[in-house]
Amino acid sequence: MTCVIFGAGKIARGFIAHLLYLSGIRFVFVEKNQALVELINQKKRYCINVMGNSDKNICIDNVSALGYIQENEIVELILDSDAIFTAVGGKNLIDTASIIAKGICKKIDKKEKLNIITCENWKQPALCLK
Repeated sequence: MTCVIFGAGKIARGFIAHLLYLSGIRFVFVEKNQALVELINQKKRYCINVMGNSDKNICIDNVSALGYIQENEIVELILDSDAIFTAVGGKNLIDTASIIAKGICKKIDKKEKLNIITCENWKQPALCLK
């Protein structure tokens, strides 16, 4: 199983990716901030520190990211994925939706299912993605 995580901020890295990693599910970040994309791809890992419970601190390994400028690669990644998570902030959902839509169109051609999970603190985020 492979998942795409749109966004590579605190929710994406500290919550979504953390859960996927602990579940043994492969994931790739898609991030608008190219400097963060380069840092993730250079380090290939990051650590999560759990406040008040240092026994739960963990380093997430084998991490990679694509930038929004890599649209063709993102579409191909969506085509090969089982699920998409969004954690981009509500105001960025429209930009994200256009890229996701291109991947969905290819998925439909292959008659494959794709789950989309929004992890946004935004009023009715799914409507922005429709």
